[in-house]
Parts: sequence; structure tokens; C-alpha cells
Amino acid sequence: MHDTRNLTPFERRLARELGDHVASVNDPRPAAEIAATAMRARRSPLARLAWPGGSPMAVPVPIRLALVAALVGAALYLGLLVAGGHPTLPVTRNGAVAFPAPDAATGHSAITLVQATGGTSTVKTDPATDASCPAWSPGGSRLAWVETSEDRTESRIVVADGDGGHPRTITTHRVAESGGVGGGAAIHALSWSPDGQSIAYVSGPALWVVPSAGGEARVAVPVVWAGSSAAWSPDSRRLAAVGVLPDRGFGVETVAPDGSDPKILARVGKPDPGGYAWSPDGRMIAYAYGDLIWLVDSTGAADPFVATPEASTSLTPFWSPDSKTLAYVDGVRNGDALETASIWLKRMDRPPIPGNLFTPHVAGIGAGLANLTWSPDGMWLLVVGHKDNTYSVVRVPVTGGPFEPVATFEAQTPTAAIEDCPVAWQDNGIQPVP
Repeated sequence: MHDTRNLTPFERRLARELGDHVASVNDPRPAAEIAATAMRARRSPLARLAWPGGSPMAVPVPIRLALVAALVGAALYLGLLVAGGHPTLPVTRNGAVAFPAPDAATGHSAITLVQATGGTSTVKTDPATDASCPAWSPGGSRLAWVETSEDRTESRIVVADGDGGHPRTITTHRVAESGGVGGGAAIHALSWSPDGQSIAYVSGPALWVVPSAGGEARVAVPVVWAGSSAAWSPDSRRLAAVGVLPDRGFGVETVAPDGSDPKILARVGKPDPGGYAWSPDGRMIAYAYGDLIWLVDSTGAADPFVATPEASTSLTPFWSPDSKTLAYVDGVRNGDALETASIWLKRMDRPPIPGNLFTPHVAGIGAGLANLTWSPDGMWLLVVGHKDNTYSVVRVPVTGGPFEPVATFEAQTPTAAIEDCPVAWQDNGIQPVP
């Protein structure tokens, strides 16, 4: 919602007068947003040439109305040019959504892009491989993904432009003498460092780091839990992982990207098939263990503590971009599967939000939750649900309300390509109008 408290009486009147016009052209921006833009424009050097003293009231009414009409017309005309003849969406950080989906032409999975404007395209990947685990670079200018051969003997990371153009392989893992790609498993769980210089990933038993421009891949953690991924500190100087300790126990630990200076923050038993995440402000690491979400200070200065209710089955924590809210998946466990799953939010700076935010089964997108992702602006959660072989990608407003479908596709068999890696939401770096 846009704050109009700082608007002058002229700007408030402008917002009211523009209301009918905005509705008539299907411009989705609130009139207050246009008025706020006018406020900033009024204070610019160009505006001071148009009305002396920076006040539109110093100009006769007919001239003011002509200037307003010209400015609005020019803005709409430029918007039509940018959108190819259609009104543009409100200014937002939320760019394209990337996820793997079956390609009927090849029989393998490929990377699908759904643009913020609604258009859909498929990234050109190697048709003889399964593409998975898309990951956007900070700022959204580059896209990385994994390509794995059909016989699972080779797995590689590809980095391309944001639209999938100019792809190039930056590292490859092949069958080891002992069998298996990279010592036992295909590459998965890609994670860009916040400075964009490195990509962390899991292959075989280890957590690896490779320069995003290509180069030698190095082991950061020799043996990690099979469901492990990588969580970067905001300054890109450390990685968090669930590692296998020398006594064969498990520990939440942080290390330097080159594997040096390991620090054990918490010792745990056999971890649940959940996950962990480093808060964007760098203070806390959230992790799933014993059907609970725990928090631990990233420096190890304090003992871990439980963040979710004890009578729950809490998995897969995800921090909001401002570190103030923790989203997690909760539900009823049936063996290793989680049924009747739902999404909950917990505020870190105020009392918990009562009730769950979203229940996929009730919404009709299936009882299973493959993964979820925050939008860059922190206003949405991107949710992947599945029922039998039908996968649905929807976005859910964190303030509550109906979800919005993004994509639906069929898979001949339940696909690990989308279940093993979060769907990626591009951060185009543009700040929304305040």
C-alpha cells in the first residue's frame, strides 16, 4: 500500500482526478502511486522549470491541467512502448519465475520461465539431459541450472544470461571409479553467493564451491547430510551446512568457502528431511530437527532454541527478505511422507501470527508440498504443490487472501527435478514505489 500522508492537497486532488482515467485504461497502478510519482517529479529540476518555486499552484489552472495531461500521456505512451502495446505492471523487484518442467518434445525436463508480465518461455538446454535446480544470481542478470545425463553418469552446472542466452558450462562431475556422479549423486541444491562470485552446490557426499565465472571447484564440507543444501552468510564469507561429524553424528556448522575454519553451532541426531536457512541480516540460522524448527545464533554465542510449537511437524524453514518473518511447512506425518501440509508464518519481531497462511489441499492443488520460495519484495510466497502427477505453481500473498496460479503441468512420473530444488524467483533489483 502506498503512503499518501506526505502528498500535498494538489497531489491528493490529482490522485482523485486520475482515478477514473486509470480505470479506463486498465492501468493497474493505484492512483496514489501516480500522485507519489508526480510528487517526486515536481521536486526535480525539470519540474521547477515548468512551475516556478516548485509549486504547481503558481501556474494558471489551464496551463496546469495541460501540463498534467501531457505528463500522464507521455508516461502511458512510454509504458505502451516498453510493454509492446500493453500497460506495464507496477514497478516491482519481482522478476521472472524459473522452474523445471517436462518438455514434450524431448521427453526430458527443461527450464521454464514465467515473466512478470505473464509471458512463458522455455530456456534452450541440452535436449539429451534433464535440466533442474534453476538459481538466479543476485540482481537477476544471470541464471544457473543443472543438466544431468539420462544415464546419470554426468552432471554439470550451466550459467547463462538472465533470458537463458549464451549458456556455458562452469563445472562438470562425472562417474567416479566407485560409481555414481561425483561420488554418488547428481549435482543439486545450487546457491549463489550474495556477491555473485561463487556458486555452492552438493554432489556426492560433499558440499562444493565453484567460481560463477568458471574455474576449479573446491570441497567446502567433505561429508554432508544427504538432504543438505548450502546457506550463505550475507557477506559471502561463510557457508552453513548440516555436516557429518567425525563421531558420525550430525552438526549444524559454518565454514569458510574454501573449507577452512569450521565452527559447530549445534549438534543434532539424525536430521529430518527438512532444511535450513541463514537469515538475510546474518544473525540467525534456522534449521529443521526433530519435527521442529530451531534457531541458533550464527556466531555460536548462544544455545539453539525452538522457534515453532512443540506439537507440530515443522519442516523446511525460509526467511523473508527482511529477516522479520520465518515461513515453514507443517503437517501430519505418515511414515516419511508429510500429508495435509500447510504453510505457516512466524514473526520474529512480534507475537506469532495465528493460524496457517495457506493449505494447498484445501486450495485444490494437492496435499503434497514440493517446495516454497519468498518473492524478492517479501509480499508473496511461491508454492509448488502436487497431486498424483499434476504439479501446480501458485503464488500466495503473505497478507492473506486468494492465491494466484502461475503454472500447471503434468509429469508422467513424480519428478525429482522440481521436488529436490526450490523454484527460483528473479530479483530484478528495482525497488517498488514507496
